[in-house]
Amino acid sequence: MTLSKPFILFAVLNLAACGTSPKRSLNEVNSLVSERAGLKLNDTAPDPAALLVAPLTADTAARIALARNPAFKTKLEEVGLAQADLTQAGIIENPRLHGAMRLVGGRSGSQGHELGVKINLLDLFESPLRRRVASQRLEQTKSRLGHEILGLAVEAKTAFYAHVAAAQRLKLRQDSLDSSDAAASLAERQREAGNINRLDLANARAAREEAGEDLAREEAHAAQARERLAMLLAIQDRTGWTAEPVLPDMPTTDPAPADVEAAAIEQRWDLQAARRDPQVLKDALAVERLRIFGPIEVGVDSEREYSGETKYGPEFEVGLPIFERRQASRARLHAQRRQSLASADALETSIRYEARTTSAELASARKTVEAYAKAVPYRREALTETLKNNNYMLLGVYHLLEAKRREIEASSAYVDALKDYWTKRSELERVAGGKLPPAQGE
Repeated sequence: MTLSKPFILFAVLNLAACGTSPKRSLNEVNSLVSERAGLKLNDTAPDPAALLVAPLTADTAARIALARNPAFKTKLEEVGLAQADLTQAGIIENPRLHGAMRLVGGRSGSQGHELGVKINLLDLFESPLRRRVASQRLEQTKSRLGHEILGLAVEAKTAFYAHVAAAQRLKLRQDSLDSSDAAASLAERQREAGNINRLDLANARAAREEAGEDLAREEAHAAQARERLAMLLAIQDRTGWTAEPVLPDMPTTDPAPADVEAAAIEQRWDLQAARRDPQVLKDALAVERLRIFGPIEVGVDSEREYSGETKYGPEFEVGLPIFERRQASRARLHAQRRQSLASADALETSIRYEARTTSAELASARKTVEAYAKAVPYRREALTETLKNNNYMLLGVYHLLEAKRREIEASSAYVDALKDYWTKRSELERVAGGKLPPAQGE
């Protein structure tokens, strides 16, 4: 009964360290991501049919990517690995049973034996420190997973905007080809009637061929953009899905750069993970200091003599810190801790730089959109006036084609500018670590 007490203690300690399921940790990450970014992390891959009935939006694309992207699922498993490390850190070493038997030569039946059991007492003291280190590592893993979630959401939104913009440009190129084809056919009839010269006819035919080449290139770009979005969303086996036909309009205002910078410093998950490193390494140093004495083993030993007499009593074993005193390991941890402090400061500096430069790029993208939004109506007006002059035979087909080309180019540039704006705004969400702060005046 006396010997069974240590084993009962070991069982209780090991049961307390059980629970390797990462579900609770994933739920905590899910809650934080939902609160900060308005996204929901799913640990399963539901059929996206319900979400694909309606045309895709940027938010829907992000949701499907988080639920189904196969590359992202490997990131989820990192939480399970960190959870398993935490469980392992709380499990103490198994007791060690040792024994020996001795026979006396030439004397039948004369024998003795020794039997004992020992545990590593140092391991019991290390266990809470190891668990604290592993617990901090788990929190870092969850923070990094939150950052990965935002990164995938931004990647999915960027691919969505590229797909919609490519579809819009494709439609413009198709309109351009239709117009060029109609103009070339008109030029051929006018040439037959002797109303235009060979130069105007050649220009009209060349414009039709060039419009066809532009359309072919745009078709390739649109197909590539669609495939990339389908890959990120893991819906390549679905062929009937559609997306919103046009990019959304810009919001009235954008958040101030100072507010974005403050939000990034407060809520960036990768920065939070980096700031945990010094404490993690400090706790790891405490573990290394305990290990200076090596294993400290205590136990009970029983020995039966040849005469039949049995002796028993306590035993212990302690490593003497003469040569190996964990000095190299401690020096490495000290250096890593200094390195982690500098890395966290460097990351904060980089985040501040990202917040300011991305905000500036977003402001520039807004100005570009506003400029093209004013230029496109003028180009359409110029096309209308050129068409009137062509009908009155005041301007030739070449001038009409040139006016149409410029109108198409201005419209295409507007689409690209709007795509760049939304791409930068999505990137700014990643930089800020979640939802953007309210814009000025809101």
